[in-house]
Amino acid sequence: MPVLIGGSPSTGSSLLVNLLNRNSRLFAGPETYLFIHPKLFHDWERNKGYLLRPAKLWGLKAPGWFLMNGALLLQAEFGWERAELEELVRASNSLPEFAERFFARPLQRSGASIWVEKSPANAQTLALFPEHFPSGKVIHCTRHPLDVVASLQARGLSPWYAAGAYVFHTAFALKAERLPQYHLVKYEALVSEPESTLRAVCRFLGVPYEPRMLEPDTEREVRMPGWKHSETGPVAATSVGRFRELPLDQQEILLAALNAFRLKPAFVEKHALPFDNARAIASHFGYEWLEFNPRN
Repeated sequence: MPVLIGGSPSTGSSLLVNLLNRNSRLFAGPETYLFIHPKLFHDWERNKGYLLRPAKLWGLKAPGWFLMNGALLLQAEFGWERAELEELVRASNSLPEFAERFFARPLQRSGASIWVEKSPANAQTLALFPEHFPSGKVIHCTRHPLDVVASLQARGLSPWYAAGAYVFHTAFALKAERLPQYHLVKYEALVSEPESTLRAVCRFLGVPYEPRMLEPDTEREVRMPGWKHSETGPVAATSVGRFRELPLDQQEILLAALNAFRLKPAFVEKHALPFDNARAIASHFGYEWLEFNPRN
C-alpha cells in the first residue's frame, strides 16, 4: 500500500515522516518530488523522459508554488544507480507501475511493507493519488496559518510568498478531504499529543503502533534554517503559538499578508478549489483568527 503525505510547508510533515519511518512496517525515505507533477499522472509516456533529464525551457516543471524540475530519485536511501533507473523509467508504462517497482527495492532492503513519500507540494495531487493508486492513502498535514507564515518567514520567505504558499497548498490538499483515503494531521496535535496522534495515523494505515516511533534519533540532527527543533529529536510543542512570540510590528505585517492574499477566481474555478483565502481555511479547521487593525 502506498502512502502520500502533503500540505503547506512548515506544517510538520517532516516531523511526521521521521516518526513514521521508525515503524518497522513503513519505509519513509527523503523527498523525491515524484508525485508533484500532474503530467505524470495524466500522460506518463509523454513526460517520463524528463524525470532524470530536466530541460531548461520545457520538461517536467512543477506547476505549483515552489519551483522544481524533474524528480530526485538517485538518493542513496532508494538504492538505484542512474543506468538501471533510466531503464526502469523506459520499461514502465504508467506512474503507478514505475512507483511500485521503484519503491520495491528500498522496501526489500528495509524489511518494510508500505512505502511513504512526503513532499509538501504533494498537496497538489492528494486528490488525484487514490484515483491512480487504488490501494493508496493520503495524509494531509496542516497547522495554524499564523504560525506557518511565522515559520516560513524565519526561513527567509517574504510574508506575501509565505501566505500564498499556505493558501495554495492547503486549498489543493482539501480537495481530497471527503475521500475515505484521506487523513488529517494537525501540527498542534502531533506535538502536544504525539502518541495518540500517531496511534490514529497507524490505525488509518493499518499498521501497529510501535513505541520506538517516539524515541529520538540520537545519531543525527536534521534542522532547517528557522526551525526551533531538529525533526529527529524529541517531540516538543514549543513552536505552537510561534506567531504570538514575534514583535508586534512583525505580527501586523504577517497578518496583513494573510488577510490580503486571495487566489484568483479563475484559478479557483479551473482547479475546483474549496477555498481561496487563509481566513476561510482557518475557520474550516477551527483555528482562532485575528483581525488586522493597522496602527495609525
